Amino acid sequence: MAETNRMSAYQSRAGQAAEDAGGMAQQTYRQAESLVRQNPASSALLTFGVGFGLGLALTALMSESHSRSRSWRNTNWRNTNWRDTASRMPDSWMHQISDAVKSVLPDAVTSRM
Repeated sequence: MAETNRMSAYQSRAGQAAEDAGGMAQQTYRQAESLVRQNPASSALLTFGVGFGLGLALTALMSESHSRSRSWRNTNWRNTNWRDTASRMPDSWMHQISDAVKSVLPDAVTSRM
């Protein structure tokens, strides 16, 4: 009889813990959904950045070491003089790119740019 009462108490606690965890998960989901609705551009950029970063990391992990030495990046990227490339771009493009990036970033980030 005592074991039955103990077992039922454990089941009750487990059920309550599961309900609490489910409620917290729903609340967290609603908060995240609200944040995405309030900041759609930032959310899209963040999602793109995370996906891009994960893609790069997975690609680096899955590529073979001997293929890295003959990759396009190693043969062309290092030989590119990026300062010359940037200096050939019109100043208006640089301002347009800068303004476009600043328009989608939160004010806390753009105040430091």
